[in-house]
Amino acid sequence: MRRPIAFVPGSQKTCQREASGRLRGTDFPAADPYKPGNFRAQFVPAAPDALGVSSRRRLVDSGLPGGCRLKTQSILAKTRGKASGVKIGQRFENVARLPISGCRRAFTLVELLVVIATIGVLIALLLPAVSSVLESARRMACASHLHQVGLALQGHTTQHQAFPTGCDDCAWWDADRKQHSWVTAILARLDRPELAARWNSDHAYHSEENRDVASEVLPFLLCPSTKITKRTGFTTGDKNGNGAWDSGDDLGYTDYGGIYGIEGPPYQAPWGAAHFVADHAIGVMVHEIPTRVRVISDGLSQTALIGECTGRGGGLSEQSEWSNGQNVFAKYYQTPINSSQNNELWSDHPAGVQLLFCDGHVLFVSEEVDQEVVNAALTRAGNDRATFE
Repeated sequence: MRRPIAFVPGSQKTCQREASGRLRGTDFPAADPYKPGNFRAQFVPAAPDALGVSSRRRLVDSGLPGGCRLKTQSILAKTRGKASGVKIGQRFENVARLPISGCRRAFTLVELLVVIATIGVLIALLLPAVSSVLESARRMACASHLHQVGLALQGHTTQHQAFPTGCDDCAWWDADRKQHSWVTAILARLDRPELAARWNSDHAYHSEENRDVASEVLPFLLCPSTKITKRTGFTTGDKNGNGAWDSGDDLGYTDYGGIYGIEGPPYQAPWGAAHFVADHAIGVMVHEIPTRVRVISDGLSQTALIGECTGRGGGLSEQSEWSNGQNVFAKYYQTPINSSQNNELWSDHPAGVQLLFCDGHVLFVSEEVDQEVVNAALTRAGNDRATFE
């Protein structure tokens, strides 16, 4: 059994004398610190009056004097009768010191490099997950924007029994017309009644009379994921860089375009027709004529109304302004999703694009979906139904 060193109770002087008497003639060995008898001790005087009766009794019972307290950091051997390996100094509070084998040391260069490499690997593993979570949040925000637009369009349809005209006073061969966008017809229902009240329908969308309204940046018409589209800001800015305002400057952008339908050789309309695509290839947001609900024979839940088309015109500002009636587009029937920014379904979401349907629901359509299914969703009366699984 290991016992602490015992002393006779008394004053500091008595404790020192007793301790010196019991430990006299002993020195610290200079050899192995783990050798029996080598330990570290500190003797701290304590006034006997400062100890209670019960405390003194516990000290005496354990072999410690009531007037001295022994702080032992480690006892490495049994002590029988007298302790060995300690030399007491002149002052009672001095500490006998021995070599300590467990000394502290700093990281080596190799260990530091291993730690840094481990941290780098963990960061590399976590970054894709964090990026995926952030993109998922941006995609949800984009869907929320489209849902807000869908509610406004539903309100317009309830009142007029028709969707707004895709482009009012608009012709694809004549850029000098007013070209009012479908967005201008629902500004009041998009919680911007002050803009609707100030919009001047007697002047073109890029005229000076509509400059203040058309320059407004509407966040619900912008996709949060848009990042690689070549833009300098949220408006067209000073197009020619002359430092003065010109017609078409400072127009606010949109990332959502109206679906005109699908185009290509099999879907061209005959010369002189009201639209430039055939009747079975036409969509909902067309020029000049509002689409009535009853003519959407493919079904409201099966017909897309608005689609993402960020950076149309090859990534330039052309036809990307929310007030410009040319922000409607017909998808080329053989062009896959996210393969072209020139009047096609395009978004900066990985692997797909968002579509708003006539019944108000929003769907994320994968790039892997068959072209025929996508084309069927963009027409209103093609006698086909889009089935997304």
